[in-house]
Amino acid sequence: MTIPELWPAMGRGSVWLYQRARGFDERQIIDNGPRIRKSISKDRTFMEDVEPENIDYLHDALKKMCTRIGDKLKTKALRFKTVTVKIRYEDYSTIQRSRSIPVESDETSLLEKLTIELFENKRNHNKSIRLVGVKVSQLSEVSEQLCLTEFL
Repeated sequence: MTIPELWPAMGRGSVWLYQRARGFDERQIIDNGPRIRKSISKDRTFMEDVEPENIDYLHDALKKMCTRIGDKLKTKALRFKTVTVKIRYEDYSTIQRSRSIPVESDETSLLEKLTIELFENKRNHNKSIRLVGVKVSQLSEVSEQLCLTEFL
């Protein structure tokens, strides 16, 4: 389309629309600095639905995701405060449940414990599972000052 073709429908906005649609923009690009990560998550979709009795397989999948998330937290020097577990069932219904802890952490063992607890407390024991996921959020950078609870 040309500007004259756009004019009847868009009026003065036709010039702006025409230029933006073709990637023309004279405004200065503003760098907002490094991107601040808000969450880290991992999902696993199974090739076949996992029967509810195959709990060890589901726990292993969740623990592997926690390990990968824990590694990324340590690499990025981040701590989490909230854990979210996602479960998608065979009928594609999906639930997500979260739990927050009082003091942020980067401990993989704590992440695993919270994940398994959330999963076990919220899963439907009668439905096969198609996908599981783990997400950590409310991230903060690791400070040099240690918290008293880290020694307990």
